[in-house]
Amino acid sequence: MKKQVLSIFLFFGLLLSMVVMGNNVMENKSSSLWIKFSTPKYIDVINVTSCNFDEMLAAITFQGAYNQLQTDTRIYTIQPYEDSIFWLENAIPTDIKVNWLNSMNPTGGLEVLGLLLSKFGSQIRGAIIYDPKNLATINVATTMAGIDDAFVISPALKPYVEKFGIKILANLSDFHWKNQFQAYEWAVKNLLPKTNSKILIMLDPGIYGYLRDYAVATKSFVFWFSPHQYPSLFSEILHHTPANTPIMGYIPNESPDVAALSELGHFLNASDYLSNESVWASMPSPEHLFQPQPGAIKAQNNTVYVSFMVSDGDNSQYVEHWMMHNWQLNSQQINPFLGKVPMGWTMPPGMIDFAPTILEYYYKHLPTTNEIDAGPCGVGYATAMSGNNLIQFAEISGEFMRRDDMPVVVYWGDEKALSTYATASDIQGIWWYNEYGYKLINNTGIIGQANGYISSVNGMVEAIESYVKMENTSKPIFLASYVDGWHLSPLTVYAIALKLSRDGEQEGKEYVFVTPGVLFATMKKYFEGKEESLPLYNSQAVSGKQLLSEPGANLILKHDYF
Repeated sequence: MKKQVLSIFLFFGLLLSMVVMGNNVMENKSSSLWIKFSTPKYIDVINVTSCNFDEMLAAITFQGAYNQLQTDTRIYTIQPYEDSIFWLENAIPTDIKVNWLNSMNPTGGLEVLGLLLSKFGSQIRGAIIYDPKNLATINVATTMAGIDDAFVISPALKPYVEKFGIKILANLSDFHWKNQFQAYEWAVKNLLPKTNSKILIMLDPGIYGYLRDYAVATKSFVFWFSPHQYPSLFSEILHHTPANTPIMGYIPNESPDVAALSELGHFLNASDYLSNESVWASMPSPEHLFQPQPGAIKAQNNTVYVSFMVSDGDNSQYVEHWMMHNWQLNSQQINPFLGKVPMGWTMPPGMIDFAPTILEYYYKHLPTTNEIDAGPCGVGYATAMSGNNLIQFAEISGEFMRRDDMPVVVYWGDEKALSTYATASDIQGIWWYNEYGYKLINNTGIIGQANGYISSVNGMVEAIESYVKMENTSKPIFLASYVDGWHLSPLTVYAIALKLSRDGEQEGKEYVFVTPGVLFATMKKYFEGKEESLPLYNSQAVSGKQLLSEPGANLILKHDYF
């Protein structure tokens, strides 16, 4: 009987929230695939790094519940510390006033939660209690919180939040679900129709912070299971949204799960550890971004043209966190080795909408020797698209890449899809993940990479030199080399380039390092036989001889990288 009364209460609460949803939520700009919000005048910053699991879950879902109201203020949380401080200083427009709610060194998690509740609690409808015996209920509670303008708490926090006048809207322990399937099955039947139909979010219940604010703010359906666990339920969830809908967050098993969701016509935007997305989605998006593209050079015999492409930029959390540390020496100084060697950096093309000011930071600080390209597989990660879904996916990817001025995409789909993708996207180049000789389809070049993920300097050098020996030709060699962005840095890529250049001199081979855009432009001119007036080098094509002549090159070569 108690469960029946609770269900009736929830029904009317959710119905009421649907009536007011249009007033609270999304600006939903038609040009964006992602849900965006109005731009605030103020940012209230709170450091949540001292929070434990339950306190963090409450704070971050509270952030989403408040930010979805789209008042003049957004809550910005510090988590993790260094990265959040950096982006607060570098990606919030200067005309937005920033105010700190607590110190940079808070005394405890309950104090942090209390600050939020005392200042903003009266504007939130209440709290949803998850069941600690069934962690899937964290995601069910997150979905309910978004629909009902609430936040998520553990049973232990109930007495504390009630001191601030917070109403308990539901206690999911009362449902007595025996496993995650029962919890998600109930959620699909009772909650899915009330969530937005623009995006979906897959999020490990163990991730209590990060993207969860955006999940609440966008009234998204949140779940976490492999499509192979419950295929019928998974399919029902995905069919709540149209083809080529972004799935934000991550998946339990990368390769099979990405294939499964893309077979159903959707793509992944890896973003489970993206912080403050309900704030970044409130930042204004530029119409276009621009970067230098110097064009083709003249290919010479006995010369290896190596293009490095840094991996994992399709992961927006990589861009927000690890890539920032690759680019920065510290919070105030750019890494002095950034730009030493021409290379491409993969990034999510859609970030121009869902985190525009972070993307703009990279364009603003991009060395003229480097370029920004699209990570796998364009607008999102999808390996098994086909038919009209593939055509639409490629068209959307091309549109966003042109907005971002990105010349090249890393593509991890099937070889049979390359021609369709090239035709529909109409971009300069496709960098395929496997071996593939150069091919031009209309105006789009395709080449396969010489190596996949290799985490060591020596391993990279050996892979590239083996490829060159295998080619065994005096004609120009065009080589696409994938760089493991988690383990290699601008310094180690510089070391790789120096070692290749020195070894090349001994083998009678010159090395020239180029960006992916220059590589594709050069291959096109070379194979068309239209090279007469082209330069031998440009700002994104640097010879190994030049690198070896630089001060400090010998010190790098003597380092224990080798």
